[in-house]
Amino acid sequence: MGHGGPGWEVDLVAGLRCHRCTGEVVCAVRVPHSFLRADGTEVGGTRLVALCPDCDRGRAGAAPVIAYFRAHGRVVADRVEELAGLLREWVADVGPARAGDLEHSAR
Repeated sequence: MGHGGPGWEVDLVAGLRCHRCTGEVVCAVRVPHSFLRADGTEVGGTRLVALCPDCDRGRAGAAPVIAYFRAHGRVVADRVEELAGLLREWVADVGPARAGDLEHSAR
């Protein structure tokens, strides 16, 4: 669907399960992260952060995206710009500082 930040990818998914409650998620974002090893080498990768309508409903950035999918059930062509704006807000809420709390390991 595009990028929410440098190197971020938002994916609409089907069948991906929440690692917290095993419910189905509505979308996920790949958030880049990195750390420095003791020898000073930077190691980078991505984390998949999923949006669960049950576990994330209380998060300010997540609630409008969840409401969109509850109302429409899917991406609606003439409302793509609306969804893009909602996804940008959610992605900002799950930035790298919070990604570790929401990390989902795709198996």
